[in-house]
Amino acid sequence: MKTLIRILIISLFLQSLLYAQTKEEGDINNLLKSPYGDFKFDKQRGRYGKPFSVNSKEDAVNILKSFYSDREINIGEIRERRRFFIIEVLDKQGNLVDVILINKKNGRLRSIF
Repeated sequence: MKTLIRILIISLFLQSLLYAQTKEEGDINNLLKSPYGDFKFDKQRGRYGKPFSVNSKEDAVNILKSFYSDREINIGEIRERRRFFIIEVLDKQGNLVDVILINKKNGRLRSIF
């Protein structure tokens, strides 16, 4: 009985590993980097936590393009709120891939999609 349980646990573990490795190449999640908030180090912004205000839509778009510099994206609608910018990220075909919130106070990115 113990052997049967061990075999079952091992097989479930191996199945979970195989499932995690079978992601499709063109999956939308390939464009998503970090849904819980992230930043990109650069000379102007410095390290994470350094005060950096985002004052215009152009600044927000530049931050987003810098963050996604290794992927081909297009920028959709940009909405400005009191504390943040909401920017739609589109793929090459114009499909909505993500909606990013950029904090005006510190430039931090967060996916809200």
